[in-house]
Amino acid sequence: MNPLNWRHEHQLELVVGAAVGIAIGLLIGVIYNGIHYATLFQWLGWSWSAVRWAILGALVGGATIYTRQLLHQ
Repeated sequence: MNPLNWRHEHQLELVVGAAVGIAIGLLIGVIYNGIHYATLFQWLGWSWSAVRWAILGALVGGATIYTRQLLHQ
């Protein structure tokens, strides 16, 4: 089950799922770390904590789409 052999629509869906996961991961990271408006832009300036939340979100989003694709085949 190689994603490189999927149709283009499904590959695009995987990329969009990862991108949505990044956004949701960053949002959860902001909520979890208690970031205030004054420190939001400093935190989003790709601090190590923001990168970790973004990577976690991308993995969860990509894994969700990958699992959905596995179940449909």
